[in-house]
Amino acid sequence: MFQWRIEQERKLVEEEEKWIVALANNVDDLFENGGGDAKCLVVSGESVRKQHGLVLLSGGKKYAGADKTTEIYDYRNNSIKEGPPMNIPREQHASVSLPNGDVAVFGGFSDEKEPHCLSSCEVLGVEKSVFCYVGDMLERRSSPTAVLLNNGLVLIIGGYAAGREPPLVTCEFYNPIDRKFYPSKATTNFRVLWRTASLLPDGTVILCGGGGGHRVEFGFTEFYDPVSDSFLYSRTAMIHRRREHAAARLLDGRIMLVGDHDHAAYSTEFYDPVEDKFTLGPNIDYWLNNSFAVCLPNGRVFIGIGTNTGRRTRIYDPLTNSFKKGKRLLYEREWGSGTLY
Repeated sequence: MFQWRIEQERKLVEEEEKWIVALANNVDDLFENGGGDAKCLVVSGESVRKQHGLVLLSGGKKYAGADKTTEIYDYRNNSIKEGPPMNIPREQHASVSLPNGDVAVFGGFSDEKEPHCLSSCEVLGVEKSVFCYVGDMLERRSSPTAVLLNNGLVLIIGGYAAGREPPLVTCEFYNPIDRKFYPSKATTNFRVLWRTASLLPDGTVILCGGGGGHRVEFGFTEFYDPVSDSFLYSRTAMIHRRREHAAARLLDGRIMLVGDHDHAAYSTEFYDPVEDKFTLGPNIDYWLNNSFAVCLPNGRVFIGIGTNTGRRTRIYDPLTNSFKKGKRLLYEREWGSGTLY
């Protein structure tokens, strides 16, 4: 067991070093067909990864409306404390850890705002620990999916702009250097909501599952290629159809999917990018949807339980391939978000 932990720490250090080198280079010209200043992004090694190594949990549905509170989970002593509040109550939003350790929060839904589907973005500074409004996305996006690419840009995918409108297929980029948004020429192949997007070791992104309507789930995948700025069809199918599930990239490069809105709510599965296939994992002991999963620096996965299950959390240990009870959250966070901080 001790040797395994040493090996995991070594892999983490190697991954950090590779990532810093990649971020220190100029961004590939993603906009050669359409122009755009985002290609000028350069990130120095000194500004990379200043995170505390904690987990920031933000927003969600609280009582009758969206919530603007946050809390911070410290895996080292299994403790949770209040975090700084967001400026806008949000649920169904996306949060991403930026290269310098800040956390960006994108879009979502808010009962206190008109229109309810949000375009705003705010960033939590890792050093000042306060949320600051940085601008609006090019489109209003509730239930978007967002992922940090290896070039330092955040890819923001899909969502919906109003409750009665069909899901968006458009995407856009957030540049954390100039804090501006830029259009992507990419459009998704499927018009769905509540899917996950995970960065793979080769720099591509896998999108998994999603849903289209009441009690409708999908099990297909597609890939985003940052070089061509386009989505590629995939023949690789998930074992279970899933929507409103959570995903986390493990230290070995595999993607863990957990939960669902309906029939697969207790199940997990893993995507292996080397084999390009999914395999079943252990079941979790609570119905899990509208939740979040974050891979911790020690290789374990912190999972926030979703709808109708209170403030429970679980910890997945890849060494034993099993779950154990985690620290209870301060607040219920259905439709909340979690990311490293």
